[in-house]
Amino acid sequence: MEEYVTNAGDKLKVHSKADCRGPVCPIHNPTPHHMREWKMIWRGDRQIFERLCEHGIGHPDPDDQEAKLFIQGFRDGIHGCDGCCAQPQLGTWVRAESFNSDRIYEGTLKRGVLLDEIKYYVKDKKGAWRRIKFETAVNVREPEYSMVDFDPELG
Repeated sequence: MEEYVTNAGDKLKVHSKADCRGPVCPIHNPTPHHMREWKMIWRGDRQIFERLCEHGIGHPDPDDQEAKLFIQGFRDGIHGCDGCCAQPQLGTWVRAESFNSDRIYEGTLKRGVLLDEIKYYVKDKKGAWRRIKFETAVNVREPEYSMVDFDPELG
């Protein structure tokens, strides 16, 4: 056992890295899911980790759910949901960090290939394409305008 402090400040006794099983673990082997920067809390009553969205709603941590599926053969993802935990889908209106983390952009989520690598962008209200960090994208609302294809420059 080892001590682990969540990004919400909760101190927990958890399994050691040597005892960690499975390809995914919210503590020792997290994935780059879109909720990973949200505060992580331990729900002792349900024995699950949750992530708190900006609205204060607890959503099951995706890595904890995958670990439970691998180890126990089932997930426990039931929760009061406001939609924030849904992975943002292409064509939805999102808020996300810019690629270099200096701004927050809102716009319609698109994906393109630039220099043989998949990149994610939002098209803002003024029609400008802005490259974003997909893992920070959070659904905000439905798009206000119809989608168009990428500019040829972006691929």
